[in-house]
Amino acid sequence: MLQSLRMISAGRLALTRGLYPALGVLDTSCAQGRSYTAAAERKKFYESVNISQGEGGFEINLDRRKLKTPKGNLFTVPNEALAVAIATEWECQHDTIKLYAMHLTTLCNTALDNPTLRNKEQLIRASVKFLETDTICYRVEEPVGLVQLQRNEWDPILEWAEERYNVVIGSSTSILGPSIPNETKETFSRHLASYNPWALLGRTSQAPGIVQLVGITRDRVHRCTAQVFGSIHGTHRQIPGRGESCSSVPFGGRVPDSALGERGVGS
Repeated sequence: MLQSLRMISAGRLALTRGLYPALGVLDTSCAQGRSYTAAAERKKFYESVNISQGEGGFEINLDRRKLKTPKGNLFTVPNEALAVAIATEWECQHDTIKLYAMHLTTLCNTALDNPTLRNKEQLIRASVKFLETDTICYRVEEPVGLVQLQRNEWDPILEWAEERYNVVIGSSTSILGPSIPNETKETFSRHLASYNPWALLGRTSQAPGIVQLVGITRDRVHRCTAQVFGSIHGTHRQIPGRGESCSSVPFGGRVPDSALGERGVGS
């Protein structure tokens, strides 16, 4: 499990550090494909950001230059709502461009470039695997206050998911966690398969597990998780939400289902 977490963290860091050909940082030293030199910030080189509609969807223009992905593909998104969110991220940049804080842009780059080369089936299989290590399925036996907090905050989530999808998930105080039935995994796999690639990536890019599979807000999970780790370490640091680095970004920095569409691109 620790190794998996390290691999996930490394993958997210690599994606976050991906830069754009439009910024002039493309490294063509790789013979088999393009690789990119990481940089935390870059001096802002544009004055205005606007949106235009092309044959492939909505495009982002920095002055007169079209935004491109790390692989050099034209940056296009399926509908205007998502384009507005992306454009706002770029408008929020001041003297320097903080790519690490532009989460929607990074997410869309991932959808367009598919750097991990995973198809839809592989992405679904990897997502469903997180059910086995979902935080809200792991419970403590003491102290009593924390036990009750987990019941109050997490049990309704599990109960709702079990009733909504007619599955069995359960919870456990064992370090091994609950045994998730294969029927439950198959049900969630079918559920995720009903999404188009953009919506699927938006869903699975959230906190892994039941939260991502059924789209439950992270607030209830994080509130209790913070107290769990706070009780272990004696203190905890509040982690800002994805959109907090730029308060004016629509949707709080999260790609909404209404923007990505659930059953078809741009639906």
